[in-house]
Amino acid sequence: MLNVPSSIIRELYDLHRESALVFLAELPDYDIRFARNTEDIEWNGETWTKTWFEFDAIGESGEGKQPELNVTFSNIGGLVENEMIAHGNFAGATCNIYLVNSHCLDETD
Repeated sequence: MLNVPSSIIRELYDLHRESALVFLAELPDYDIRFARNTEDIEWNGETWTKTWFEFDAIGESGEGKQPELNVTFSNIGGLVENEMIAHGNFAGATCNIYLVNSHCLDETD
């Protein structure tokens, strides 16, 4: 069973919250990390570069296929474009998505 730290539980149930939930996207095969945020994030010993991204809903298939998740990154300042060109458009890449609370960045589980 997962033991959730008390700091995260307090943030989840706080009615007047000053923190934000931040989506993080990691492409571990390419050592690339992005934060859907207005500033870079330090989390889990790594720097996550600010950029905008969104992902489509995961569809269901009755054919027993593994679902695919399409992630769309904004290309502000050409940051993502340079990485995509260098790595073949990330076709078939593994992308880990994390959801973290901005007041609990010291929690990594």
